[in-house]
Amino acid sequence: MAITSRLTQTELANLAGLTRESTNRWLRFYAREGLLSYEEGRITLLEPDNLRLNLE
Repeated sequence: MAITSRLTQTELANLAGLTRESTNRWLRFYAREGLLSYEEGRITLLEPDNLRLNLE
């Protein structure tokens, strides 16, 4: 599943009610876990079901 809108980390942080710094940390964490990729402002959910379980 891909989120095709290009978002900056600041825009994503604002949508989530987080700081840009914490958004960056979470994006890197979930990318290392293999749950998503974040390149050029595009987010691809590689394991949406596992990501959902991780967030609950």
